[in-house]
Amino acid sequence: MMVIQALGGNRRINIHNHNSAPFVVILAGNNKSGAYAINAAKHLLNHECQVLVCLASQDDDTINTVAYQKNIFTLVGGKCIYQASSLPTKAVDIVVDGILGASQYLDKVIDENQRECIKGMMEWANGIQTPVVSIECPSGVHPYTGEIIDSNHYIKTKWTLALGLPRLGLTNSDLTGGILLGDIGIPKTIFKTLGLKPSYHHPFADKYLTSIELLQ
Repeated sequence: MMVIQALGGNRRINIHNHNSAPFVVILAGNNKSGAYAINAAKHLLNHECQVLVCLASQDDDTINTVAYQKNIFTLVGGKCIYQASSLPTKAVDIVVDGILGASQYLDKVIDENQRECIKGMMEWANGIQTPVVSIECPSGVHPYTGEIIDSNHYIKTKWTLALGLPRLGLTNSDLTGGILLGDIGIPKTIFKTLGLKPSYHHPFADKYLTSIELLQ
């Protein structure tokens, strides 16, 4: 939904628009955020977008949740590549960053091929002058401290999509870009049970996606 809005919504994606379909590149790591990103790729493909997934892991090394989403994506006609060197040189409308998210750190990636692919994806995304939306947290930014883990390898994003609640490290708008909060169905009673201070106010009303501001 967020990506479709960023692409221009109904102005860009409708049967009367005879321009070429929006081209979206999904950068997916071998982790939970990667699975989310490939799931988004499937929906974008179904909404008449051209979608290319670059996956950091080969089939034998892919965790179950990522493999499951990738298999569905390819079954419905999606295309996957496995090397950053295969990423396009032509114009891209938007990039989705699901490389590391909030569940993986580059220096903890044991497989050398995966690590090099991740570095290549970051360098490509930062070099093509295309808006990037990061899932949960910009890859390479620590999700709890907000610090850049490796100054040579982090995603320079335009938006960060937080799921349910923003991560503690989303404190610097220069690194996170605009923050949007997605409703993933967490019951309001959960927040009351947690006793959050100040009291949590459900921000979505009639929406499933809302922007939030950082308080300095």
